[in-house]
Amino acid sequence: MRLPIATALALAALTLPAAASAAQDPLGSVRTNVTAADQALDRAVALAGSDPASASRDLARNRAATFRAARAASRLRRTAPDARTKAAAARGIAGLEDRNVDDYIQLLPVTNGGLQEAVAQALRSALAARELALGQLSALAASLPEPARSTIARVIAAISAGSPGEIAGITSAMAVVPPQVRSILQQALDIAAQAVKLATDQLTAILPLLPEAARGPVQDALTRVTELLEMLRGLAGQLGNGTIPTGQLPALPGVPGVPGIPGAPALPGGLKFPFQLPFGLPFLG
Repeated sequence: MRLPIATALALAALTLPAAASAAQDPLGSVRTNVTAADQALDRAVALAGSDPASASRDLARNRAATFRAARAASRLRRTAPDARTKAAAARGIAGLEDRNVDDYIQLLPVTNGGLQEAVAQALRSALAARELALGQLSALAASLPEPARSTIARVIAAISAGSPGEIAGITSAMAVVPPQVRSILQQALDIAAQAVKLATDQLTAILPLLPEAARGPVQDALTRVTELLEMLRGLAGQLGNGTIPTGQLPALPGVPGVPGIPGAPALPGGLKFPFQLPFGLPFLG
């Protein structure tokens, strides 16, 4: 499976902590189902081109295991006696859904028919579930000591770094998929765009809680995601004024491709607008 997080530190922050004791492991069910979900999606990705029927079954297994992991994490959120365990469970779900999102986007252009529609539905669900888990993490930050607060900040920063690529990937897929899949991806795009605003709010809230030495990377991530948010707001205004010609999109910071805004490459060239961009929605105001 691909590694969506750029640094080993961020990757470690997205990983569930090892069990201190096999006999007393409150995270055991979350951990077991996270592993099962990852393995099932690995198989689906490997089989998508050669055996779509088997890939569909493994995609279903991936979502079922993801649901079981989320259910176990939800149970811990209600019953765990300490905030560390609750945060570790939410961190595991956020990391799992982040990996799911990345692979689902990669699967969209290499699948078709029922499998492609199932991938689009899975992507929509994964984006929403990831944001829920990140919201839970953010809410727990104030009740946790260091270094747990810094770990939560790194998780949010690492996942938010993928937002430009996710928006670009979904938008590209929407240009080539059939209408029934496009409508599902429209909803996924709305969630992905909203995640940019949520990440800005979450990082802004957590930053003052961190020790001075831990603020640098988080501040850098906040700067990048704020730039992306401002670009989306600018796009919303330009679309409203009709000043962006059809087929032209501005640059998204951090997406490799054709240069646009200085230091920020652009979405795929020549992309048309077969959909309603979400950039005029209230959450960008």
